[in-house]
Amino acid sequence: MMPQRQVVADHLEAGGTVVALGESRSDLWLPFIDFTETPTNWWWWRDPKADLGVSIVAPDHPLMRGMVKEDVTWHLHGWFQPPEGAEVLLTDAEGRAILYVDDVSTPGRMILSTLDPMFHHGSHFMPATTRFLDRFVPNLKAYLHA
Repeated sequence: MMPQRQVVADHLEAGGTVVALGESRSDLWLPFIDFTETPTNWWWWRDPKADLGVSIVAPDHPLMRGMVKEDVTWHLHGWFQPPEGAEVLLTDAEGRAILYVDDVSTPGRMILSTLDPMFHHGSHFMPATTRFLDRFVPNLKAYLHA
């Protein structure tokens, strides 16, 4: 995406929407992204008492419609410090943003997350990612056409 940085910036300046999920390192190709990478605990879920600590903090937001905590929990790659005025939808155990909507930094809209559902959905071993996409994609379509 880095070679397309200006194309994406122009799209946002024209009022367009960009959705950046997972380990795309959106901080390297999108403007105004404050991202902190963290080590990934790939196997936390093997302990039946474990809780990754992900919270849906805006359950009434249209992008979260029909989702529960188990749909947004598999592992984390980092967190964001969103700009003031952005809508935080999901947080990690420390209350840091892992999915947010930024309608304030550009004339466009950025929907950003550290969650990486496409990789795991395609790998067929993380059922939460499929549930996430089954809800997120229709929610996103409705949200963008509302």
